[in-house]
Amino acid sequence: RVLFRSFGVGSESDDSTIASHLARGTSSPWLNMAGRAFTSMQEYLLFAVYQSRIPTIDTVVLLSGFNNLFLAQRALPFTPPLGSFFYQQAFEAGMEMFTKNRRARLRATLFGRSLTVPTQQRSISEAIRLAVELTHQSLQLWDFAAKARGFRLVFALQPTAHWSARSPHPNEATLFSLLRNIDPALTATLERLDDSCYSEYRERLAHVCQNFGITFLDINTHLRTTNKQDEWWHVDRVHYTGIGNERISDAVSCLLKISTMRILVAAAVVFIAGIGVVALRKRAKPKAESDTYPMW
Repeated sequence: RVLFRSFGVGSESDDSTIASHLARGTSSPWLNMAGRAFTSMQEYLLFAVYQSRIPTIDTVVLLSGFNNLFLAQRALPFTPPLGSFFYQQAFEAGMEMFTKNRRARLRATLFGRSLTVPTQQRSISEAIRLAVELTHQSLQLWDFAAKARGFRLVFALQPTAHWSARSPHPNEATLFSLLRNIDPALTATLERLDDSCYSEYRERLAHVCQNFGITFLDINTHLRTTNKQDEWWHVDRVHYTGIGNERISDAVSCLLKISTMRILVAAAVVFIAGIGVVALRKRAKPKAESDTYPMW
């Protein structure tokens, strides 16, 4: 089983990642193929590079969704199929430096180039549209891979403190306050992605998954019902501690079981309905002439 976006940031050790908690909870191996700050397309490219080294895959869980939306609402160039990505300005600056002449490169090396974060932001509706479009393109590639390799594909919308309606632990409240003072612009950006944004984004992602026949899970919904204020879950509003990762793994495991049961029930209903159709057809079949008119 393969898990993407397993949130290494905030984990105290390899044993406290979501993949490690899932492996212990399900008694099955889970491979963490997350990449720091990856978008959905970068996640797929990572899998495409290494998937030949994984002989058998039962399930792939894409615990993802936030980075696409966060980047889409920043005023950075957003060109499908890759969209925007973290450290994009540093990458563009480096490429630009190597295309300059020697004197210009020396000047850039000595004096540098300002890599300010864009202050302008796209509207939330436009950001959702772009993020869903990018997710759709990556899920199309994932769907091809799932059908070719024969594994189950699951998209799990990753949780955040806002979207899961987190009642913060005292340590979390302290950290949130410090982060607000250190980077008020980032805090304001995160707060733009509020409940109304989350609801629309969630529904549109669920619709995309439904069109592909991909199982859709929302971890936020589950965490809202298990919100334990006496546990320290967050290191910031997006990343989790080892305990927070354990709660996310519990949610993934629980929701996977529920979705599997629904699939089995649906299959049983179809099977029973099929038996009923066959029985009705047999009952409706006209009797042979020899049965209707016995020969004396």
